[in-house]
Amino acid sequence: MLVCPSCKTQASDGAKFCRKCGAALVSEKAVTPEALARRESFRAGITADPQNAALLEEYGDYLLSVELVEDALVELHRASDLARSNEALLLKIAEAYRLIQQWDSAAAQFYRALKVSPENPVLHERIANVLLEGGRKEEAAQALSKQAEFTPDNLPILVRIRDLLIELSKHDDLVKVCRTILKKEPRDLKTWSILADALLSSNKGEEAVKAFQSILDINPDAPRANLYVGIAKHDSALSSNEAADAAAFLLNKAVAGRDALHAQERDMASLYLASAKLHSGSASLEIHSVLQDINLDNINQKQKELLARCFVLVGDLENEVGEVDDSIESYRESLRIQNSPLAQKRMAETYGMKGDESLRRGKLIRARDEFEQGLAYVPDDASLAAKRNEAVSRQKRKNLVKNLVGVAVFVIAGLGAAFLYYGQGAYSD
Repeated sequence: MLVCPSCKTQASDGAKFCRKCGAALVSEKAVTPEALARRESFRAGITADPQNAALLEEYGDYLLSVELVEDALVELHRASDLARSNEALLLKIAEAYRLIQQWDSAAAQFYRALKVSPENPVLHERIANVLLEGGRKEEAAQALSKQAEFTPDNLPILVRIRDLLIELSKHDDLVKVCRTILKKEPRDLKTWSILADALLSSNKGEEAVKAFQSILDINPDAPRANLYVGIAKHDSALSSNEAADAAAFLLNKAVAGRDALHAQERDMASLYLASAKLHSGSASLEIHSVLQDINLDNINQKQKELLARCFVLVGDLENEVGEVDDSIESYRESLRIQNSPLAQKRMAETYGMKGDESLRRGKLIRARDEFEQGLAYVPDDASLAAKRNEAVSRQKRKNLVKNLVGVAVFVIAGLGAAFLYYGQGAYSD
C-alpha cells in the first residue's frame, strides 16, 4: 500500500501522487517510526564519513528494502563512484533500474559490470534480458551470441538465439544457429522446420528441400515436409518427363494434413497434387473444381503458370471424353490466368472441332461462327480460315438455290394462275 509521507493519506489504486497535497507517494514500510529513525541514523553516519562506500551501499540496500528505489539509486550511485570496480554493486544498481522499468539505464550498468568482468558469460545473458525488456531485440541477440561463444554447449541459449532471430527475420544468421543446434540435437523437428523455412526465405530452395527431407526421415507424416519435398519431386518429374506418382504420394499426405498448413500452403498442396495427377494420368474430371477453388492471391507467378497449364490439361481430358463445352471453359480459365500460346491453340482447335461437327450436320451459319471464334485465338490458322470460307461459300450456294427455288415457285405459281384465268375466259366465250 502506498501512502503520502506528508499527510499520511492512503493512495487510491494506481495513483502515484497524493490527492490532497500532491506529494509523491511511498510504501507504508518507508513511513513507519522505525523506518524513519533508521534513515536518520544512516544519514548521520554518512554525514560523519561521506567517503564510506560500504555505508552508502548499506543505506541503499535499506532504501530498497522499504521500496524507496529512486532514493536508493542515489546512494548506490554515490557508493559506485567511490568503488568503480565493484561488480556486485553495479549489478545491484542495474537491478534497481529494472524495478522501475528504466531498461536503458539498467543495460548501461550491466555493460559497466561487463567491463569489470569481460569473461563472465552470465553477464551477457543478463544484458540480453534487460535489452529484451527494453525492446532492443537486435542487441539482445548479439549479447546472447556472445554468451554462446563462451558456452558453446549451452543448448537453451542457442534456442533463445534461434527464436529471437526468427522475430528479427535474420535468415542467414538463423540458418547458422539452427545447424549448430542440430549438430547437438539431430532429431529436433522444430529446429529442422525452422531451418527449412529460413532456407526458403533465403531463396535456397534445394537446401530447404534437403531439410524437409530430414524431417520426413524422422516423421514421415509431417504435412509441410511432404508438401515441399513433394513439390520438388513434382518439378523433377516434369523436367525429366518421368511419372509423377512419387510426387503425388507425398502431396496426397500433405493435403491430408492440410490443417497444419497455412492458407497459401493449402492452395499450393492442392495445385501441385492436381498437377501430379494430371501428369501421371490418374486425374478425373472432378479435378476441375479443385483447381477452381485455388485462390490466385495465395500463389506466386510460377505457380500461376502451373495452374494455367493444369487447366489446359483438364481441358484436354474433357475433350477426350466428349465434354467439348466444358473443355472450352477450362481453356478459358487458363487464358484468364495466363495468355499462353498453348491455351490459344487449344481453343482454336476445339472451336474447329465444333465447326467440323456443325458442317457435317449442315449447320453452316453456326459452323462459320465457330470457325471465326477459333480464328479469334489463332488468326493465322490457314485450315480454320479455309473451313470458315467453305462454310460461307456453302451457305451462299444454299441461299442461291433457295432463292432460285423461290423464284421458280413464284413463276410457276404465276403461270398457273394466268392459265386458270385466261383458260376460264376462253371457255366462257
